[in-house]
This record gives sequence, C-alpha cells and structure tokens, in this order.
Amino acid sequence: MTRARALLRWLRIEDENAVLSLTTIGFVVGCYCLLAGKAISLPELSAFALVLGAYHGKRYLQHKRAQAEVQNAHEEALQKRSDEAEALSEQVHALTAKVKELATPERIEAVKRALGRP
Repeated sequence: MTRARALLRWLRIEDENAVLSLTTIGFVVGCYCLLAGKAISLPELSAFALVLGAYHGKRYLQHKRAQAEVQNAHEEALQKRSDEAEALSEQVHALTAKVKELATPERIEAVKRALGRP
C-alpha cells in the first residue's frame, strides 16, 4: 500500500495531503487526446486549457507559499543570531572592563615580581 501511495504521489495523481489531484488527471487525459490525434471540439480544448491553467496556478501558489515559509524561517534564524550576537557582545564588554580593572600598573608589577622578571 505504501509503495502504491508513493507512486501516486510521484506521478502527482495524489497530492501531499492524500487528495486526488483532478488537474493532473485532466492534464494527462488531455495530453493523451492531443497525442492520439482525436478530434477535439472547442469546448473540450478550452476545458483542457482551463485545467492546464489551473495546474500552473496551483503550482505557482504552492511555490509562493513555500518561498514565504523559507523567508520566515530565514528571518527567525537571523533574529536568533542577532540575539546571540548581542549576548556575546555584552560578555565581551564585561570581560574587557574586567581586564582593564585588573590591568593596573601595580598588579602588572606584582605579576612580574611573582614570575621573577625585573
């Protein structure tokens, strides 16, 4: 059953929500009729064009939604990195202040004497 479902999704007969895709079926039937050389009336040809247009419209909207989701995820990741960078910046400033506090001439002399340097 799973292989059959995978094949139906690969052939786009069934969409990601396990719903039958009528646009794909209509497109395949229309292409078969065109390739088989069957006589096609104007209403049938317009129905085929409508199905083809609906298919491309559906694909365009799906792509647009996917791009919006990717953009939102990207913006969230950037915001997270920005927040992390701010926290790191605060830590660097605190460390710099601590180094400046500890780097007084008296302390440097004491360290030199403790290490045995003149």
